Amino acid sequence: MTIDPDGRSRKIWLKPDGSWTGLSRRGLDLAGKWKMDGDKVCLSQSKPALPVSLCEMFPAALKVGGAAVPDPSGKSAKLKLLKGHVTKYSSPDASTSRGRQG
Repeated sequence: MTIDPDGRSRKIWLKPDGSWTGLSRRGLDLAGKWKMDGDKVCLSQSKPALPVSLCEMFPAALKVGGAAVPDPSGKSAKLKLLKGHVTKYSSPDASTSRGRQG
């Protein structure tokens, strides 16, 4: 999970088969492929499609609790390593959706 300076977060789950899924800052579904390139984790996004891949050095000392990392714009974001997976579900008010750890 990354937490931006404004407090909003995006969540990404890496799967052993090289695919990933996630939720955007707005709660929209994300998906793509990932691979290791030396010490970097490279993500390509297919949902919604983006034309470029993003490769970032994975912090060697990352522990549960987080580390500061630059976001794509160069601002500081917090990277948190979390156990588990969050799923979206519909609330009784269909205009909102929330994440639930499960």
